[in-house]
Amino acid sequence: MPRLQFEETTPLPNRPSSVSPATIRWIFLLLGLLAGLLLGWPLLAGDARGQVNLLAVLMLLALLPLLTLLLSLSALLRRKDAAMRLLWQHLPLLPAEWKQRLRQWRIRGDGFWWLFYAGQWLAVGFSLGNLAAFTLLLLFTDLHFVWRSTLLQAADLQPWLEILARPWYFWETAQPTLEWLQQSRGNRLGEARALNDWWRFLLAAQLCYALLPRLLLAAWASRHLQRSLHKAEAVRTATPAHPAPDLPGMVDQAPPGALWIDAAWLPTEWAASLPTAPQPEPQDLPNDRPLVVIVRAWEPPLAELGDRLRDRHGLLLPLDWNEAGLRPPRAEHLDEWRRFASTLDGWRVLRWRPNT
Repeated sequence: MPRLQFEETTPLPNRPSSVSPATIRWIFLLLGLLAGLLLGWPLLAGDARGQVNLLAVLMLLALLPLLTLLLSLSALLRRKDAAMRLLWQHLPLLPAEWKQRLRQWRIRGDGFWWLFYAGQWLAVGFSLGNLAAFTLLLLFTDLHFVWRSTLLQAADLQPWLEILARPWYFWETAQPTLEWLQQSRGNRLGEARALNDWWRFLLAAQLCYALLPRLLLAAWASRHLQRSLHKAEAVRTATPAHPAPDLPGMVDQAPPGALWIDAAWLPTEWAASLPTAPQPEPQDLPNDRPLVVIVRAWEPPLAELGDRLRDRHGLLLPLDWNEAGLRPPRAEHLDEWRRFASTLDGWRVLRWRPNT
């Protein structure tokens, strides 16, 4: 392979990210829609006589959305994304690059909002899948909602259902009544009377506890994401195309014994070109030895990375690559990282030539 001269940079096209709020929205919306249809259809279809377990449907269309909504609100207040991070890392349909992006987002400090945004659209898709199954079955089948319980009576359930229905108190025909519960109760000796009025209550519960609040939370997360992306773009475009005379020079060789850290999720096949195998970025960077921190040249350095590098010393190695392999970073990208290194004591930029 010919030797790449990193100092002889030529203009290269901007590298667009394949991960954007729009792609996140559509991918997770479709995943949720598929899950909602697959789970909702068999539960809502009922038995051969069209009898649907009312308590099970209540769990799916009202209690489950309410519980997950409360968990999302708790995560929002505490800024904790452990559950969604675990789901993100193990979803089999997500591209590998997306999973690798998670670490970069967390380094930049906006990982929570990406995950929270994805989680809301996953919930929206799940709700739409349930509603699609519910609507199709109402239109083309004759459903009767039946509940059975050894311990519970209609009078025991009615107060709890009234509490659930308070947000849509103005929709009188969607308010659960004791008569509905009594008529829809089945037993071993006889079947419940045919009663179809439950669909209004169930539809209102799905809209109130699943679809509408998730859309509002998705809009809230989108606002934070757009603000972060605009800030990063402003930093990128504000950087002069030519180096300022006071920028520190670049280093051509890493110090012996340096610890190489991969903060860029460098593809394995290109990492083999490095003189030292890098290790994934640890939670706490060591401060007792020099570091070589690999970063993505085209992404602007953010303050969160600077906070992690402070009180340590070493070199920043901006790399750029495509499907063919490593390629020279653009001059303005190197200048941006040189400017960033000048704000940190003990840090400079490494200009490294890949092995031939």
